Amino acid sequence: MAVSVNVADVLKIPVKRLLVVVTSLAIGTGLILFLPSGLAEKLYIEAFRESFGFVLGIVFITTISIIVVTILFVVIPYVYKRGKFNRGLKKRKEQLDNLNDYQMFLVYSLYKELNHTGKLPIYDGEVIRMEQGLFFSKATHQYAIADMLNPIWPYMLQPWVTDYLDSNPELSEKYKRAFERIERKKQEKERNQERWY
Repeated sequence: MAVSVNVADVLKIPVKRLLVVVTSLAIGTGLILFLPSGLAEKLYIEAFRESFGFVLGIVFITTISIIVVTILFVVIPYVYKRGKFNRGLKKRKEQLDNLNDYQMFLVYSLYKELNHTGKLPIYDGEVIRMEQGLFFSKATHQYAIADMLNPIWPYMLQPWVTDYLDSNPELSEKYKRAFERIERKKQEKERNQERWY
């Protein structure tokens, strides 16, 4: 009985399935190699171990090496990406603590909505800066604009921002006060403009 293994077919196997096969081989060969002699005799594998011990040793070392390398190539990038994400999130939360009044106004105007979504002016520099800072993002990619000179677009607050504001009532109160200050300034500006007309 001849067994032929095509290396190209083995390389096409998905990593998870290959890892299962290799792990099974490692466990099987390891058990055969390291079973106590008394138990090996009861399982009738003592003669097999003595005849093919060299091959079993090579298979065991190779499979353990493949498992270790695969785990390193899967786990290390995951841990690195996760740590990088957490560091970035911590930095953005620190930025959230130090926003100016208008930026707090923009965030709170979305935060106070039930679905944390609202319309903001698309040509506003602070809106663009806050979007690039990942505080909020566009809620859609297609939207009918009524006023081309001052277009507004639906934006949604990022979930981490709402979670952070929900967990920090003092900070959300600070944002609310900034929102009210800017609202008063806008109303005063509108009243002053109406006086001239």
